[in-house]
Amino acid sequence: MMEILVILTGENDFYDHFANNMPVLVVSICMNLIQTTESEAQLIMNDPQEFVNLAIDCCDKQKS
Repeated sequence: MMEILVILTGENDFYDHFANNMPVLVVSICMNLIQTTESEAQLIMNDPQEFVNLAIDCCDKQKS
């Protein structure tokens, strides 16, 4: 993951900073990016297949 962050920033000098702060980065940034919204939670409960279709569209095929 640190290599990806270095590539995205374009700065090799940040590698040590990313390595030393990886737990903070994962918890503070990555975990917030994968939070489920209220509407997604409702969709999971009411129409699980449509939620799966949404996940496939967002992450894979992006067709519907």
